[in-house]
Amino acid sequence: MRALNQTLRWHGGITRFRILDKRDKTVAALTVRQGELETAGPTSLEAPTVVTLEPLKGFESAAEDVRQAIFDALGAPMVSVSLVPELHAHAGVDVAGVSSKFAARLAPEAPAGNALASLLQLMRETLSVNEAGLRADIDSEFLHDFRVAVQRSRSLIARMKSLIDPDALEHLRAGLSWLGGATGPVRDLDVYLLNIPRYQHLLGIQDQTSLEPLRVHLMRAQRRAHRTLVRELDRERYGEFLDWWDDLLERTLAMTQLDLAAMSPPAALPIREVASTALAKQWKRVCKGGRAIKANTRAEALHELRIECKKLRYLLEAFRSLYDDAAMAKLVKSLKRLQDNLGDFQDLEIQQERVRQFAEEMQAGRNPPPLSTFLTMGRLIEQLRLGQQQARERFAQTWRVFDSPANSRFARAAFVEEASH
Repeated sequence: MRALNQTLRWHGGITRFRILDKRDKTVAALTVRQGELETAGPTSLEAPTVVTLEPLKGFESAAEDVRQAIFDALGAPMVSVSLVPELHAHAGVDVAGVSSKFAARLAPEAPAGNALASLLQLMRETLSVNEAGLRADIDSEFLHDFRVAVQRSRSLIARMKSLIDPDALEHLRAGLSWLGGATGPVRDLDVYLLNIPRYQHLLGIQDQTSLEPLRVHLMRAQRRAHRTLVRELDRERYGEFLDWWDDLLERTLAMTQLDLAAMSPPAALPIREVASTALAKQWKRVCKGGRAIKANTRAEALHELRIECKKLRYLLEAFRSLYDDAAMAKLVKSLKRLQDNLGDFQDLEIQQERVRQFAEEMQAGRNPPPLSTFLTMGRLIEQLRLGQQQARERFAQTWRVFDSPANSRFARAAFVEEASH
């Protein structure tokens, strides 16, 4: 769930009239609103004149006659519902807002270079629609979606590097890597702040207030990190990179199949063929890594598997429209559960170390919190350790669900066998 944003502001004048009958009795109140509409952008536009008529009790029939006469004279439609949708439509504002879901429709025979550009364009648009909310720090979801778009782009170009001009590839890699590094610290602190209620639940009600100094410490650190991020986005490098990226996408989308073949022969191949090859390779990497994990396997192997699963997830979601939707939905659902399990295992390990670091930072501060806070943080670390252990114990069952015969049959038929032809 994302915080609500102001999408439209109306300002202007309101004129009120009383509608009288032949006996000078008020039968209705007439209101005329005229003014301008302001959107999130720097410009405003003239708002449509809004006329409303409110009948007084007992004079509904007379007021209806007045209403019809007014609208007949104005030649305007009568609206009996909220004006909000109509005003948004007039201003060209999408009231649906920002969606974090990634939805791409690709034609199987489309040239791979054009298809990749269309996917990267979706990610580029995601940066734009989330940037204002990120800068204003309205809701952590803006930064999350911005960062995921960067990660998706980095993962896609790494798997599809043969489709991109080598010089452009290096420039794109460098820019996306910079954005990934710039957004990381704020996102990490956002996650810890979002986890505070969960930490309190783990510890029980008696320790909830003891974590307040930790929350305050995290909020201050998050504000500092956010200011640093905004300064990075204010640099010329950011605007220049986005302009360059837009130009690259425009040029690539305009390329013909011959243009793409001259740039890179694989870029002229059908996207279904290229996608199947990439998916088959990544599917095999995930299966090899997951099937090798036993009860005594080192933790690093699970961390590596998590990274490979994320790469597979990005590919599946990018090319989902090219394959059977029901089978892909089932595969993605089981992969998400596997990712959640692997993510819990890794995140809980990292959180143990980070909570220790936070305690050291708080102890070294000007006004260290009471001893009770550090004791509570120590108990929290133990709870995180137990949670990590439980996540490790759940892995075998979670893996079996993902590595099911149905998923394996679909992947072999859709990716592996097609890629081998």
